[in-house]
Amino acid sequence: MKEEFRDSVASVLKAECDTLRLHAYVDGRNNLDLDLWEHATQLGWLGAIVEEEFDGLGQDFSMIPLFHREFGHYLAAGDFISTHTFTATLQAINDADFSKQYLPALAAGRIKPLVPVTDDHIALEVKDGVLRGISGPLLGPAGASIGAVRATAENGDPAIAIVDTDTRGCTINDLPVLDQTRRKLYTLECSDLQPLVVLQDDRFKRADRALNTSGRLATASDSIGVGYRALESTVAYLSERQQFGRPIASLQAIQHRCANIAKDLKLAQCQLEAALAQLLNGDDDGNDSATWIALAKAECDEASTQAAAESIQLHGGVGFTWEYDCHFFLHRTRLNEQFFGSPNDLRGDALDRLTSDFRPTSQ
Repeated sequence: MKEEFRDSVASVLKAECDTLRLHAYVDGRNNLDLDLWEHATQLGWLGAIVEEEFDGLGQDFSMIPLFHREFGHYLAAGDFISTHTFTATLQAINDADFSKQYLPALAAGRIKPLVPVTDDHIALEVKDGVLRGISGPLLGPAGASIGAVRATAENGDPAIAIVDTDTRGCTINDLPVLDQTRRKLYTLECSDLQPLVVLQDDRFKRADRALNTSGRLATASDSIGVGYRALESTVAYLSERQQFGRPIASLQAIQHRCANIAKDLKLAQCQLEAALAQLLNGDDDGNDSATWIALAKAECDEASTQAAAESIQLHGGVGFTWEYDCHFFLHRTRLNEQFFGSPNDLRGDALDRLTSDFRPTSQ
């Protein structure tokens, strides 16, 4: 099932996401993101981790890296991270009625979700049962009709609210980004908005863990895909570009730089695979695997961003031009670094968790 799923995604993206179509999309001359969304709904990509009873494929989290690495490799337009992340969040709260109402629609692509990509919840508050304020940055496709937002509950604790974005009192504002393969993020401006549900206490912890775990898996895999694509395109260019009568790729210093890129990407990929294996094997409460996934995401972000930056440098002057894809690589990996925790933040949080048992207690 998993190999067939990956091959299905790769074959469609190879046919649909060539460089010419991607550049045309960025220039506003096609609707590549909508075309890919149609393929995703027809081929069942959106329901990869949705349980079978809700019309999904019923697979585990290992499907997320398979899917998003291919999307990163082909710089696929639009956003699909939010659908898998929102799906994982809904399934984590284990609300049968809520799942029955929304999971089949998510799997079929009938609704498009927004998800928070930062821990910012201060500016959006729950008071007297309604939401007021402005959310942090949200990731999702254009035309989203439902969303998860971080907020401060009435008792001051952090919460996640699920909202209908088509409801009165909710305004979606665009937040432009440099990554033109995804174009924009969003914020929700809420004025006495009645949420569908507010997740607090234990339900918040389960939802928050699922949101971060799935989001980090998807984003890290997307980055790894971009990193390997940057390496492949760079090696291809260096093999063709002649200097002093021979290909640049034959120069030992250039070979060493490419080898270092490949080494860093492979190490990051292995760390992500090991963290995923721990998640799938299970642990006491998910905290250990969540920590290792966070650390793997940090490694994937940095290795991929370095690969993209080196791609520009090794392409020479043309690496800075619009006609080449190098800038797409860098903009995409730089944006991925900010989703679900930056590398520095993730490592700092992981250090706090891993050392908490060894800290002296005050007398």
